[in-house]
Amino acid sequence: MSAPAIDEILPLTPLQEGILFHSLAEDGARGLYVAQYTVPLEGPLDEARLRDAVRRTLVRHPNLRARIHHRANGQPVQVVPRDVEPHWSVAGPDDGDAVLRAARTGGVGVEGGPLIRFDLVRDGVDRYRLAVTAHHCVLDGWSASVLLREVLAGYAGEDLAPPAPYRGFLGWLAGRDRAAAERAWREELADAPPTLLAPESGAAAARRATVVRELSPARTAELGGRMRSLNTTLTTAVQAAWALVLARHTDRDDVTFGSVLSGRPAELNGVEDMVGMLVNTVPVRVRTGASATLADLLADVRARRLALAAHDHVGLGEAARAAGVDGPLLDTTVTVEAVPDVAPWSRDLGGLRVGEIGCEETAHYPVTVVVTPGERLSVRVHHDTSRVPAAVARVLATQLTQVLGVIADDPRAHPGDIEPCDAREAGRMLDAGRGERLPLPQHPCVHTVFAEQAAREPDATALVFEGRRVSYGELDQHANRLAHHLIGLGIGRGDWVGVRLERGPHLVTALLAALKSGAAYVLLDPDFPGARAAECVRATGCRTVVSDRPLPDEVAERDGPRLVRIDDPRLDEAPRTDPGTPVDGEDHACVLFTSGSQGRPKGVVAPHRALVGSLLGQAFARVTPSDVVLQCSPMSWDAFAFELLSALFAGATCVLQPGGAPEPEVAVRLMGEHRVTVAHFSSSLLNYLVEAHPSAFDTVRLVLTGGEAASPGHLERLLRRRPGLTLVNAYSPLECMMVTVYRRVTLEDCLDGSVPLGGPVANKHFYVLDDHLRVLPPGMVGEVYLGGVGEAHGYLGEARLTAERFVADPYGPPGSRMYRSGDLARWRADGAVEYLGRRDDQVKLRGFRIEPSEVETALARHPGISGARVLVRTEGPGDQRLVAYVVPHGGTPAEPEELRAHAAAALPEHLRPVAYVTLERFPTTPNGKLDRRALPPPEYGSAAASSPAPDDPVRARLCVLFAEVLGVERVGADDDFFRLGGHSILALRLLGRIKAEFGHEVRLRTLLRHPSVAGVAGELAAAPG
Repeated sequence: MSAPAIDEILPLTPLQEGILFHSLAEDGARGLYVAQYTVPLEGPLDEARLRDAVRRTLVRHPNLRARIHHRANGQPVQVVPRDVEPHWSVAGPDDGDAVLRAARTGGVGVEGGPLIRFDLVRDGVDRYRLAVTAHHCVLDGWSASVLLREVLAGYAGEDLAPPAPYRGFLGWLAGRDRAAAERAWREELADAPPTLLAPESGAAAARRATVVRELSPARTAELGGRMRSLNTTLTTAVQAAWALVLARHTDRDDVTFGSVLSGRPAELNGVEDMVGMLVNTVPVRVRTGASATLADLLADVRARRLALAAHDHVGLGEAARAAGVDGPLLDTTVTVEAVPDVAPWSRDLGGLRVGEIGCEETAHYPVTVVVTPGERLSVRVHHDTSRVPAAVARVLATQLTQVLGVIADDPRAHPGDIEPCDAREAGRMLDAGRGERLPLPQHPCVHTVFAEQAAREPDATALVFEGRRVSYGELDQHANRLAHHLIGLGIGRGDWVGVRLERGPHLVTALLAALKSGAAYVLLDPDFPGARAAECVRATGCRTVVSDRPLPDEVAERDGPRLVRIDDPRLDEAPRTDPGTPVDGEDHACVLFTSGSQGRPKGVVAPHRALVGSLLGQAFARVTPSDVVLQCSPMSWDAFAFELLSALFAGATCVLQPGGAPEPEVAVRLMGEHRVTVAHFSSSLLNYLVEAHPSAFDTVRLVLTGGEAASPGHLERLLRRRPGLTLVNAYSPLECMMVTVYRRVTLEDCLDGSVPLGGPVANKHFYVLDDHLRVLPPGMVGEVYLGGVGEAHGYLGEARLTAERFVADPYGPPGSRMYRSGDLARWRADGAVEYLGRRDDQVKLRGFRIEPSEVETALARHPGISGARVLVRTEGPGDQRLVAYVVPHGGTPAEPEELRAHAAAALPEHLRPVAYVTLERFPTTPNGKLDRRALPPPEYGSAAASSPAPDDPVRARLCVLFAEVLGVERVGADDDFFRLGGHSILALRLLGRIKAEFGHEVRLRTLLRHPSVAGVAGELAAAPG
């Protein structure tokens, strides 16, 4: 635009800059930040006179003619052209709606186009609609009302007083103390957690909808009177009420949302009639848990807002940046409308009657709440339907009006006393969380169900292991012999029998024998450090361990358990018949040890009923005698029992993978050789197999996955390759055995961007409850409680912890319990459940449950460590690593090698950090909490420089592969893969790359024992061919 054609150049306000940024960043969202105001007109209309009134209004307010341009230095400015002709069109009744729609979605824009346009629609004889479509960069809602009033006044021929120029507001804004404002917002938003109500959606385009609720005239009057008696305002009441609604829906007592303010400072003359973009959105932070009553909450909200009122000229983006907030801070806004009346049309308009103004706009945020005062207080919840379904929006609107009603009734009420939903809705949610009722055997015992199957088909193949097949009859007889031997040693009902064996037929024999003797089994993974195994033995008090090797020194100490060798020839002399020991379904079947928050492993005690009831007759995994089931999950997982027992209960064949941890290359080979039809994989392992070995699933009809959040992209690839595959996303904490909630995954689920949890299995139930154990409606975040047939007895030797986690079920039969999981979730409007993380620090890493405090406690036992913090860092897609930050004792740091050795002696492999970072002190936030954002990233590749590069071409290529998989600059021949940040999933990727490159398979166990280029090169050199 040439200089003579320019009237003036104006700077952008901070809010305009933010709007411009989002408009340019989301150019696929047509109509974003565009509002269309429509005024119905009835009667004789002089169209030329109306257009002239519009033109004269643009003369009065030149900033409305502005277009966005960028200076040579990239700075955006508002350039106002001298041309005052409006962008004006006239449409007939047939195309009027289409014209207005086109104006909304593409008629105005920030990239060089006009920011405001006017359209007149002739709807019929003496019936019209005047539409003003404007980008938020030039016009806010208040200004739109002033603009329309002036247009119609100009049409009536009135002489209007000169307006207050918009540049006056810009000058006032430039005079504010920005440094003081930034300090104030930095203090206000320190440590503020993001408050994100609506999850991101994979939907391509947003569609807006609105839910409206109203208070009755009487209730509206009561609320107004209550505000006066409390010396507060409607805006304060709405902000406090919305904070409570947000707190319920996000399960936080510290929430932040945007408040849309008029932005019209009282000290600026004529500001009420100024036209332009003056509104501002500021963050409102409310700590709902700090108030004893609603009145206290109102007082706190008002006091905090008054303290910040002098800094309300700072935009939301600026406030967040001042506080160092990374990423989105909020995704909802609230507006209490206080716009001037559009239509004091008592003036003579020549018989033309003006209807009520309408507004249609698309906001950036997925939820915008607009409250309008009047005889009936109106609450409108505008929502993006791709992220907030109508059912959830209805709950939001209903709850907001409900809280406002309670404020009017009794401001002395406690915020937590407000019911989240009515009895009818609560009943509906309870029914949705209850699985169907199926009959169980009279004595549901694991070994009994197996023995009955063995009696029916004794010659059927039960187990396949390294070329050997074991029939049901053989397995039953071997287990009977060992059971008789154990009974002869004094083992009986109520005892514990340790089993320390590698995966194979001996392991299965020992487990069944322990149960047949009346005892319960304790799985002691041979890969456990001796200290860990000793803890498990001491916790159970088991007097006997079945193994094929000597016990570790820590276990075989004085008065330690008796060793029974599984290969003892005397077992052949024992009876082959079932010992018939009386056992009940409530007797202990096993104890599974998992990471504990008290600094030591905790044992989850499962009865027979939990194992049998979680499998028999369940629709989520119908295994038949013709199926071949792969067993590869670690024996410390309940998935181990699922894979093994689902096969043995059904008369199917179970293929046992050699070794402890899953080895993908071996599993793939077994799946192909034995034409596996049923498999279970952790989400991490499934993702790897889908990427590296998609053909492995060609014979599989049923795949279950769980233990971590599912990857929609990988599941989609699998379903597209195998359209007939049944793919189950399963969820259940160890305390409720195997599967409590499941969903058969569809392509639609994958395309939605996240895979939900689904519904309950038979004879189990789950609830989503608040802190008062009240049922929550769709959209509200609460804690998951589970119960039913799979429920464990509790934690071994941990009565207090058991009482804390296994609590009375207020919705079940008398005496029933439910497990408090610590998992956060919410019901979706379609009846599925979304998993949303944890209430505590517990994490899931590659399928393993990890309590960081257990690892921290183990590290703190090192004499050179005064404190430790452990967390999971994400280094890339699918690459999460356990990292330890340590503060040395006495100022002398312990060497990482020393800390690794210390951890290896006390912790299983999955609990050992892959990197150690030494700090002088732990960084803290202003509130004294650990500042995770200030923790430096570990230097995984720092050790590589000490190892020389090899001359041998095989080793040189292996160094490259190691470095690429680890994401480090280089790796030497003797550098340790795991000490450079490697973990099990990266190990799988490395082995896949090695096989593709060299044509030879390197076992995972080899890499674990020799985790260097030199070790792998030696394996390749020894490979045949």
